Amino acid sequence: TIPALVCTYLFTKNPEWRLPFGGASAQKPLSTYTLTGAAVVAAVYAVGGVLTAVNIDLPALIVSFAAAYFGPVVCFVAVFIGFFIRWAIGGAPWLPAPILGPAVALIDASTWAINAYLFWSIVRRPWKGFLKAASRVLAILCMIAVWNVGVLLYAFVGNPWPAFVGYMAFSYSTWIPTGMVFIVVGAIAGETLYAARTLRRS
Repeated sequence: TIPALVCTYLFTKNPEWRLPFGGASAQKPLSTYTLTGAAVVAAVYAVGGVLTAVNIDLPALIVSFAAAYFGPVVCFVAVFIGFFIRWAIGGAPWLPAPILGPAVALIDASTWAINAYLFWSIVRRPWKGFLKAASRVLAILCMIAVWNVGVLLYAFVGNPWPAFVGYMAFSYSTWIPTGMVFIVVGAIAGETLYAARTLRRS
């Protein structure tokens, strides 16, 4: 959580990154724009989580889109709150014990805040030509790597060793591959929409 909070803080120190859609001046970190974005992402993330029960990690698509489009502030708030909504409507049947709910929410929220900051730090530079395309590929690969670390951390903390091994074997043969694909799709969609937004603003 501490690295995620540091990443979120560093993100807020860049005014250019806090411009709302069509806006000309930076918003406060917890502005109406940010909180509205977080509320929408949290709701979609929660509903999308219901499909996780059939081993399709649709939430990965939703949060990777949010990471690329909104950044870490929206991601942290949305995923943390959205996880509890998702849990309440039956979208987290894999949770081994209710007491672990807050810890899992923090792990997920922190993972995606870090991912969002990495994406913005890599992509939002004045790259040209090949380097611009390469930066997006690198950013998405970093997001996938950090996400996998988050999955491993959750599984290791929440299970004894035999259960951890079994959980990871099952996960990597079922829903994790879908999550990787969705991260790519979501990040591309989020970055495409952000680029369109930037063109409109300029």
